[in-house]
Formats: sequence, structure tokens, C-alpha cells
Amino acid sequence: RVEPKVEPKPIGPEEHPGGPAKDVTQITVVRAKHLPKTDIIGTCDPYIVLRYGHTNAVTTVCKGTLDPAWNERFDVPHLEDVDQLEVWCFDWDRFKHDDFVGRGTVSSYDLHNLARDEDSLHIVPLLNTHGKPVHGRDKQESCVELLFHRVSGSSRRQSILFLPGPQPSDKPPPEGREKTIKP
Repeated sequence: RVEPKVEPKPIGPEEHPGGPAKDVTQITVVRAKHLPKTDIIGTCDPYIVLRYGHTNAVTTVCKGTLDPAWNERFDVPHLEDVDQLEVWCFDWDRFKHDDFVGRGTVSSYDLHNLARDEDSLHIVPLLNTHGKPVHGRDKQESCVELLFHRVSGSSRRQSILFLPGPQPSDKPPPEGREKTIKP
């Protein structure tokens, strides 16, 4: 694994712009499936950016795979205040700009229903810049699996990675990553 080219700024729920959270939703980026090849050698070095509100959470980079598994958890306070959760997938490149692989969203309606349950697995299809499904080398549609888990304020742990996000008119990912994303 390779760490993304950004430095996460850890903050706890008390420092979150919305104030202290009574409940936190844990979002685990489980894995992605059927990613397209983006490297010359026929693989991908993917990582995921979750964007909610003005905050980004970034996974580590999985080197050389079209079916990466992260199992990385992010504690998200105030998920009930988020309009949608954006899921961006990029291919990490050492010497040039990282490549856009695909983007998916989880609507506020789905977020509220998913966060209400004890454990909910949600599959997010990835779309290209034209809104069409991304297909992997195996011709299957690319997707990201997210696990949602609601935790009460008294039992949550403080393992939180938050990155200040761009303004709504900007495109992710966070500062330090140069991307070319077409709307």
C-alpha cells in the first residue's frame, strides 16, 4: 500500500464544524470491484475519496489491483445534515496527475435509511464523466462497497480521519492532489 499524496488532518467530533455529535455513523470503505485498467501494465493503483459536506476522507492506495480491498473505516458525525455522499475513485500515479476512474453518489434519502440501521452494506456504481457506467477489464460494471454502522456517542472510538474539503463549486480531491475532472 502507498499513502495518498495528502496529509490527513485528524479532528474529533468536538472540532467538527457542526459541533459535538451525539451519534456518529461509521462508514467503512470495504472494497471496489471490476475497476478498469489504467496503467500500462494492465492494472490500477486505486484509492477512494469520500466527500460529504465540505469534508473529504481518503483511503490508502492499493497497488496493482482491479479488485482492491481497503476495509478502512471513517467516523462521520452529523451524517444526517449531509445532502449526499460522493464516492470518487482515482488511480494513483507516481510522476503524473492521478487518473479519474469514476464517481458515484449516495443520496440523502439513502444516507438517512442506511445510517438508521445497525449495519447496512451499500453498493455504489461508478460512473464516468458522461454519467455512463464504468466497466472493468472483465466487462462488469465497476462499483464500491460501503458499510454503514450507527454508533451512539458514548461508545464511539476516536479514530477519525478528516480532511478539509473544497468549496462546493470545486472538485475533489483534497489539497495537494492535482486532478483533471470534467463535469
